[in-house]
Order: sequence, then C-alpha cells, then structure tokens
Amino acid sequence: MPAAQRELAAVPDLRRLSANRIRNTDTYRSLQAEEADGALPVQKKHKQPPDQVEPHKRRKEQLMGIPVLVLGASGTGKSTSLRNFKKGEIGVLNVASKPLPFRGKLDIANTSDYSIIKQTLMKNTFNCYAIDDSQYLMAFESFARAYEKGYEKFTQIAVEFQQLLYTIINGTSNDTIVYLLHHTDVSDDGTIKAKTIGKMLDQQLTVEGLFSVVLLAQTDGEKYTFVTNGRPPAKSPLDMFAEREIDNDLKLVDTTIRAYWELKPLKGAAK
Repeated sequence: MPAAQRELAAVPDLRRLSANRIRNTDTYRSLQAEEADGALPVQKKHKQPPDQVEPHKRRKEQLMGIPVLVLGASGTGKSTSLRNFKKGEIGVLNVASKPLPFRGKLDIANTSDYSIIKQTLMKNTFNCYAIDDSQYLMAFESFARAYEKGYEKFTQIAVEFQQLLYTIINGTSNDTIVYLLHHTDVSDDGTIKAKTIGKMLDQQLTVEGLFSVVLLAQTDGEKYTFVTNGRPPAKSPLDMFAEREIDNDLKLVDTTIRAYWELKPLKGAAK
C-alpha cells in the first residue's frame, strides 16, 4: 500500500463516526418510547444523547483540548490580538518566524516543524497556545516539495494538518486552548474560507467544521475587531459572546471561553 494510503487509513472516518452518532441517538429515543409504552421496565434516567447535551456540558465532560480558529486576511489584526497576554500565560508557535507587531515579550518558539509543534503542545507547559500563521505550515511544505510530481504530496500535506488538529484535541489537557491564527481565501462563489493547499481539506474535510469557535478578523483601517457569529465562516456557541462583533483582544476571548465552558484559568495568570 502506498505511503499516502497508509496515512489516510489512519485518519478517522468522519462519516462513519457521524453515522454511529446518529444510530446511538436513535437507539436512545427508541428505548425512551418502549419504556413509555411499558415494553421495557422503567430504569434510571438515561443520560442525554450527544446531540442533546448542552454545549458547555458537552465540552466539559467529553472533549479534551480546544482548537479555536482565528481567520483573517493579512493585516486584519490576528497577530496583534495577542498583545494583552503576559509572558508566562501563552506559548506562541511562530511558523513564519516574524517579529510580533507590538511591544512586550511572550514565550515564542520559531518553528514550522510539525513534530516540534505537536511535541510542544503535548508537553502542556502552558494551557494556552497560539500557532501564528498556521496556513504557512502547509505552504512551506508545498514549496519545499515543489519539484515532486503527482498529487500524493498534497494528500500528505493535508494529512499532516489534520493530524495537528487531532493532536490538539486528543493530546492536550481539557483546559488547554490552542488558537490557530490563519489566513483566509475566497472561493469562486465569494465564500470566505480558511486558506489551504490542494482540494482535499476543502472538499473532504472542511477545516472550519472541526472548530466550535471560528473568529473572523476584520478592520476598516482604524478599528480592528473579531466577528463572533452571523457572518460565515465566523461561528461560536449560543450566548458565548454578548456581541456579534468584539474587540480583537484574544486574551479577552480566552477569558470568555474559559468562563463559558468552566475551564481552569491561564496557568500564568495573576491571581
């Protein structure tokens, strides 16, 4: 079996997982109906099926690390949104190795190496990380392999990025939030989406669908804000943010998410 097929075989079948989830929900409802008809003895109250659990309870009980996608064109304030974090509160994985656009120092590692990034996240020295310019992880690898022929390299690039998201969700603690600061692209029909390489991530995975929170950075040249909901691809859970448009302050966003899902505060935050 070619290497690319082996790698794809290791990627969870999202359609199969979704089907199992639907079947589990249907089974739950069927049991409820049978109990109501007297066909089954009434037992202790069942837990709610996954689709019916309140969002903040689902996060706390079932999931682990939380990826948050911050989308925006270059110059819309994605990196600047880190300005209110203090040293010791967040680890910044700086893919493009560029200076941060504000005064002050944060804990930064300049790397575009997937293995180093994943190892750093799994060490969990912090419970808050930012991968700045995460789209360059795919772009740099694409340029490094520009002379390779065929489409297998694009499959491998897509799998690498998917596995990074898998590591964030399954390889970090349940109070860890990882922000992916990521450039946007515009499709032929005018839809704003996350910038990727090749068609696999767009057509078979849909990057934005793997995030519960997607913020869209925007500016009018004077004011820099995040759209939290109501303008795709921006989205967030019900009532997480009071406004559809907020200041581009990622520390405020972090505080809001932790309060909503009842997570521990930043490890290095002042008491």
